[in-house]
Amino acid sequence: MYKTVELKKPTIILDLDETLIDTKEIKRRIFNLVEKTGVPRGVAVGVYRQMRKKSAFDQRRYCFELKKTGYKVNPNLFNNLFSKPKDYNYRGAEQFLKNLSKHFNLLLLTFGVPSFQNKKIEQAGFKQFFQKVLITEQESKLDLLRTLKSGTGKIILIDNSKVSIYTAKRLNAPAILVKNRKSGVPDYRAILTKLKEV
Repeated sequence: MYKTVELKKPTIILDLDETLIDTKEIKRRIFNLVEKTGVPRGVAVGVYRQMRKKSAFDQRRYCFELKKTGYKVNPNLFNNLFSKPKDYNYRGAEQFLKNLSKHFNLLLLTFGVPSFQNKKIEQAGFKQFFQKVLITEQESKLDLLRTLKSGTGKIILIDNSKVSIYTAKRLNAPAILVKNRKSGVPDYRAILTKLKEV
């Protein structure tokens, strides 16, 4: 169970994956690395999808599941996946966070295995903008959202997941669904415009 977090000024809760960083690119690179070891791409993708139906991505568990199909992949293969700073950040994400942090408390709420999510957060260089980083292995984020209380009563969720948006609305919290431009990059300007309406 999570303990209650008291927030002193208006707060924006932001998602990480596909909101601030390009996790499709991370997956593409994971599959490329695995394919170079001799695993057919179809197997690499299929095992990933099966694993994700049950839980968040974990590199050790992924390698264990690949082994069941007859392919041995060392989990250390992924050690350099996050070695280049800001490599997966969406263009404009850092400026978006700078703008938001001038007027709001920012809280990062992300779904995944903590060790893997922490690597992404560290690589992105966004930690400086957030008063708190919360990682949950529950995809709906419901229990964690319930623990957040703002002294101002104003908490807004920004996320790319329709499930998370629905969850926030069930808790009577305003929520903004992240939509991407044709380029695949989130439309941060549209989000800032919607924030003025909330």
